[in-house]
Amino acid sequence: MLNNPILKIFAFVMFVNVMAWGQASEKPRPDGTMKMGKISGIVIDNTNGLPLEYANILVYRLRDSVMLTGGITNTSGIFTVDDLSPGQYYVKVKFLGYEPMYVSNVRIQPDKPEVNLGKLHLDMMTVKTADVVITAEKDGIVHSLDKKVVNVDKNYSSTGGSATDVLQNVPSVNVDAEGNVSMRGSSNLTILIDGKPSGMSALSSADVLNQIPASQIESIEIITNPSAKYDPEGTAGIINVVMKKKGVTGINGQITAFGGTGNKYNGSAILNYRLNGANFSFGYDNRTSNFTSFSTNSRNSTVSANSALIEQDVDGNSLMQFNNLSLGFDYTFNEKDNIGISAKKRFHTFGTDSRTETRNFNSAGLLTSDYLRSSDGPRNMGGMEYALNYKKVFDGIGRELTADITYTDFYMNRDEIIRETDYLSGSLIKPEQKTGTDNTNHTYTVQTDYTHQLSSSSKFEAGHRSLFRTLTMRNDYLLFNTTSGIFEDIPLYRNHFDMEEQIHAVYSNYTGAVGDLFKFQGGLRAEQVYSEGNLLTSGETFNNDYFALYPSAYLSKQFGTDELLLSYSRRVDRPNNRQINPYVNLTDSSNIFFGNPKLRPQFTNSYELGYMLTLGKTTITTTGFLRTTSGVISNITSIGTDGVTRTTFANVSRQNDAGVDINSTIPVFPFLRVNAGFSYYNIRFEEDAANSIKSFNDNNWTAKLNSNIFLGPGTGLQLSLNYRSPYIVAQGNMSETFSVDLGGRKEFLDGDLTVSFRVSDLFNTLKQRMEVSGNGFTAVLDGKRESRMAFLGVTYRIFNFKAKEQKRDRDSGGDMDF
Repeated sequence: MLNNPILKIFAFVMFVNVMAWGQASEKPRPDGTMKMGKISGIVIDNTNGLPLEYANILVYRLRDSVMLTGGITNTSGIFTVDDLSPGQYYVKVKFLGYEPMYVSNVRIQPDKPEVNLGKLHLDMMTVKTADVVITAEKDGIVHSLDKKVVNVDKNYSSTGGSATDVLQNVPSVNVDAEGNVSMRGSSNLTILIDGKPSGMSALSSADVLNQIPASQIESIEIITNPSAKYDPEGTAGIINVVMKKKGVTGINGQITAFGGTGNKYNGSAILNYRLNGANFSFGYDNRTSNFTSFSTNSRNSTVSANSALIEQDVDGNSLMQFNNLSLGFDYTFNEKDNIGISAKKRFHTFGTDSRTETRNFNSAGLLTSDYLRSSDGPRNMGGMEYALNYKKVFDGIGRELTADITYTDFYMNRDEIIRETDYLSGSLIKPEQKTGTDNTNHTYTVQTDYTHQLSSSSKFEAGHRSLFRTLTMRNDYLLFNTTSGIFEDIPLYRNHFDMEEQIHAVYSNYTGAVGDLFKFQGGLRAEQVYSEGNLLTSGETFNNDYFALYPSAYLSKQFGTDELLLSYSRRVDRPNNRQINPYVNLTDSSNIFFGNPKLRPQFTNSYELGYMLTLGKTTITTTGFLRTTSGVISNITSIGTDGVTRTTFANVSRQNDAGVDINSTIPVFPFLRVNAGFSYYNIRFEEDAANSIKSFNDNNWTAKLNSNIFLGPGTGLQLSLNYRSPYIVAQGNMSETFSVDLGGRKEFLDGDLTVSFRVSDLFNTLKQRMEVSGNGFTAVLDGKRESRMAFLGVTYRIFNFKAKEQKRDRDSGGDMDF
């Protein structure tokens, strides 16, 4: 199926790649002299061995201490400072919250123009007061112009929870009362795990994030305007979950156990064994959570005289059990080549018991029916994920090639029993109903990425990604035959749907600088999508093939320690299988749902202008943004003369989102650090009369405040406040939400043992109201999910003796000449 457009672009990218590679080799300058010297190295967090991004590198002339030049580390902690004349220098390395490091006696000679400083380990900053020594903690949230990084270990208010709980307190990110995640007002986002798709594409973002325990997460990256290197899926941006990894020699790991109110428990174990070039890893986690919920729904209709008013009360109880098991092995042959293989097994159960009382009133206000609808049946899901990874590091700094092959085999099945009984007599109104669901998802992904750091200010990236996905959905509807005593299949409501999808992409990025004036990055991603749906029950087929280009551009200017960034990217929201499958969901006979196989992707142009201001130890990041979206995919609800509301999806009009984020990190006192975030955004939606959507112009905002109090070595408290104003949706509006979380921890045994606690939604205020209207009806929905919960748990870290000896050597400065 691959033909001209994609092949031509792939050939062009490879041609540019070869040309850039050749130009990077050592060549004489036009005046006949050779290139001048350079200093390179890698900056590492001494606590966990992970690279530090955005660390500042300053190069001083030794004889008069004049600062000549500098740079910053990339995502791998790597830096390169070039164009240095032969001579003697010293280097200063600094990063917020860490002790600065000085490397003296750095000499560049004509015959040895390149100096590699190797790994530079930075220690956490310590502050002495009258009676106590306080070790500065890594910021819970680190702000930069292109992303936000949430350090989960410093986020006490997510203790015992999941990735969803971590995001609850992140600026620009909102989590509603049902656990749904959105960024800057949009829920269309992409979830990555360690920079790769989650392998659970059949699930919603809320379900994916809720399955990942916070105890196994190192950090979460929020990227609102990704470059062409990333998959363009997700018009609001990307949430990348970085899992914990241990890399020191010997046996090391972490074991956690937590218990919470209302029958909530979770535990996890991460073990790693590294010897010479071989590394073995094991991970397991379990989460068992019981949640209760209650909601009411009141709907008025002018279309149906017999159902002029419908009132519903819904009680729900959910028991969720998540289990994840992972095994991995990788081997480094010669410090240049690494190959790894891993396998992950997931097996989850969502047990749901729901009871809905429905009262129908006619136009005269008389009660015409009062019945109880109950449904129960666990939803089982799981599968396997296999990965083969290769990494090649070339000579020099910042030049590498990675290749990854991934296969995921995911399933989901459920048998749900539905009963409708008269509320007063308890007798069945209609025979028992049964819905059977059996879905599978098989996905192959092949990806290669090449990075070449041409100099301290220029870099070339190129890559390719192909995804092959096969989805099968089997939904059956059965009625109980009271005569035969068995459930009988009803072919009229049967839905068997298959979907085949291929996405082939190539990309190229170039990063450079124009002297000291500004830095820039330009990128282009080309994608060819082939998508075919087959409704087996009717023989209908649906095709949605398209070719699209996704450019990105960045322009930045440094003003001392401050920085200005202008960026642009094009994003897409591709319809998922749930949105296009025309299967009619009859779980609630008064409110039915079905997909639209004619949906097309929606495209978004995203613009951002940001400024990072540094005032001493305080940083303030201000980002203005604009998103323009065409062919918006939206829920559309209508009501028929039978009084039943029907909800589906449609491509509607245009939407423009504009706003500003202001985030700051303020060390108020040595023992108190505050992260504050404020987001304001305006949403303009054009009228779409065909789908009963009126134009609207809505202003809303969110505010978040995280206060971290350091009470001594390894002891701290965190108080988090979250507020979201009311906001408008396509056919209605949502109410405001407010919550307060409290967390804390205490370390023992020289940091090996940590006791943590958390209380979420301290004042039990997290609830939601939605008001919806359309042709002939208005509705009000009030919902409250169990949100006030308390957790208490312990974490034990396992480090081998040799690793501790190495840490003490580094603490004493034995590995560096200061």
